Amino acid sequence: MIIQLKTLADAKLAMQHLGAEKLPAKASYSIARNLRKINPDIEEYDKKVNELIIKYGTDEGDGNFRIKPQTPAFDAFKEELEQLQNLEVEVDIHLLKLDDLPSITPNDLALLDFMIEAPDVP
Repeated sequence: MIIQLKTLADAKLAMQHLGAEKLPAKASYSIARNLRKINPDIEEYDKKVNELIIKYGTDEGDGNFRIKPQTPAFDAFKEELEQLQNLEVEVDIHLLKLDDLPSITPNDLALLDFMIEAPDVP
């Protein structure tokens, strides 16, 4: 499956929420497997975001970097971040059935939409 990095980054937290739930074995396996498959891409994405923050931010004196809004640096950061977020990667995703996720919240469902099999509609 080809998917944007932003979608994967947003989905990771939702998968972690579901991973803490008691789910059928098949769903638990698929979620754990999908997390393992996307983690390398997410780790690299997070690393690049941190590099952008250091590149465009200013050191607050304690080793933390901050980018001030409404500055040329912030605009440049946003532009590069958007380019990074829009990068597409190929990931082997196990699809889940909605029936296997009885306790999923609407927010998590929206973030994991790409992992949910479309229901059979008569």
